[in-house]
Amino acid sequence: MGVREYDYIRGNTALAPERKIREAEKQREKQNKQKAKRAYEKKMNLLISGFTVGTIMFALGATTLFLDSKIHDYQKQLLILESNMKEEEDVNAAIDVEMLKFASFDKIKSTAEEELGMVYPNSESTITIDMSKEYFSHLKTKENNKNNFLQKIMAAFN
Repeated sequence: MGVREYDYIRGNTALAPERKIREAEKQREKQNKQKAKRAYEKKMNLLISGFTVGTIMFALGATTLFLDSKIHDYQKQLLILESNMKEEEDVNAAIDVEMLKFASFDKIKSTAEEELGMVYPNSESTITIDMSKEYFSHLKTKENNKNNFLQKIMAAFN
């Protein structure tokens, strides 16, 4: 930026305007633009990461609420099943008591004698059968054709 002595433009007596070199100013502008761009990108990255974290938190919260409602439903069903099971156990206990009452020998004996009219056998009313003889020889066993046919098929594969 030295002072020029004579800078005329094409013979004109007016001095040519001296232009200032603005490289430093351009450099500062460029740096300011880059700084602003970096700040904008940083702000956008922060905004995007915040949105991502918020979305993940929302998804986890919704999942937690859904699972809590499922657990609540399962607990409710479990309580209902336990109460039903308790009622059935009470009914089974009552049935066991009834079975023991009816299974007693005295009850069976009294029912057989009184209601069914059964009596103890004596020597005149008993019948003896000799099991060494074959009383059922006249009865023939009827073979099952389906079973026989099935057995033939099975034998063919073996």
